[in-house]
Amino acid sequence: SNSFTDFVAPVLMREHVGADGIIGLDALQDFRVLIDFRNHTIAVEDAAAKQSNRGFEIIVRARHKLGQLLITDALVEGVRATVIIDTGAQSSLGNIALRDRIRAKRAQALVTTDVNGVDLIGQLAFVRSLSIQGLALTDVPLTFADTPAFAALGFANKPVLSLGMQHLALFDRVAIDFARQRVLFDVPQDIARTMREVKRTNQYRSDF
Repeated sequence: SNSFTDFVAPVLMREHVGADGIIGLDALQDFRVLIDFRNHTIAVEDAAAKQSNRGFEIIVRARHKLGQLLITDALVEGVRATVIIDTGAQSSLGNIALRDRIRAKRAQALVTTDVNGVDLIGQLAFVRSLSIQGLALTDVPLTFADTPAFAALGFANKPVLSLGMQHLALFDRVAIDFARQRVLFDVPQDIARTMREVKRTNQYRSDF
């Protein structure tokens, strides 16, 4: 087990958090977070221990910045963008620079509330395709808005999106290995079978 002492943490309203507390990125840098959607569990594993990659069809290298893991070789409707895996968000969010590059049609205004109780007004639209190293999501609903988090990471004017739980839940399991700077995806069995069948062509595409 792991314990933390003598740390400073903000006090938030439970109605905005939806839980008794939040495990921040500062406490996870030496760990691997395994989200198992099949069994409805979340495990925080010691990254120093030998971890098996068995069952994960896609392993993506990521870049570390301000505690976040950034996937830098994603394509959104053919536009290169950076993807942030955001397990603390329900919805996926893209910035205005990405919206303008792909010329997304505005569907409707959407208001979301963050853990601080601050309302964020965005524009909901559907993205035709999102590809990450051979994995492709289609007809992806994205809310577009500029946030302080994007600006802090240096993406005030560069295409970026954060992938929230609504899209991470399309996978059977997702492992975020902060220590080794990797994100691992375990896709559903039917998709995995298709990937194995066409992998020998050296150019596979998994559509969700």
